[in-house]
Amino acid sequence: MDKVLNDLVPAMTSNTSSVGTAYVSPNNNNYPPYMMFDKSLETYSGTTTHSNYPHYYGMNFNINKMIYAIGIPIPDSKSQGSNGDIHTYPPKVCILQISDNGSDWKDIKQFTLDNTCDSNNLIVFSPVFTKYIRIKANNGYYTNYNWSGIHEWYIYGR
Repeated sequence: MDKVLNDLVPAMTSNTSSVGTAYVSPNNNNYPPYMMFDKSLETYSGTTTHSNYPHYYGMNFNINKMIYAIGIPIPDSKSQGSNGDIHTYPPKVCILQISDNGSDWKDIKQFTLDNTCDSNNLIVFSPVFTKYIRIKANNGYYTNYNWSGIHEWYIYGR
C-alpha cells in the first residue's frame, strides 16, 4: 500500500475542533496549542519558560485514526523575528508516543528535529491505530530557559 500524505487535522482556530483536542504541557497561554495546527508558519504553540523537560505536544482524536507519519516544518527566514531569531526554538530529541486511553503511552519512534531554516522534518513509521498521539520532547535547542515551541505539526494517516 502506497502511503499518501493525508493531513488528518484541518486548520484549527481553537484547542477543540471537529476531529479532536490539541494540547501542550506545560502550556504557555500566550501560545495556545491549536496554533501548531492552524496551517500558518507565522504562529506557534509553546511551553512555559523555565519548565523542566519533558515537554508534551499532543492531539486527542475523537475516534481512532491510522497514522503513519508526522511532519514538523521549520519556518524560512521570512518567518523569523526582526533579530533573525526563529521564535519557536523547536524541541530537539523527541519520542513519538501513542495511547488508547490517554494514560498508558507506547513509544513509536525516537527522532531529532532539524532546526535549520526552511527544513521539513518528515518522520515516517509503520502504520498504527490510535486515538491519542503526542510528541514527548526530552530537550530543546533553547537551553537558557528550557522553552520549546512548534510552528506546525502535520499528522498523516487515514
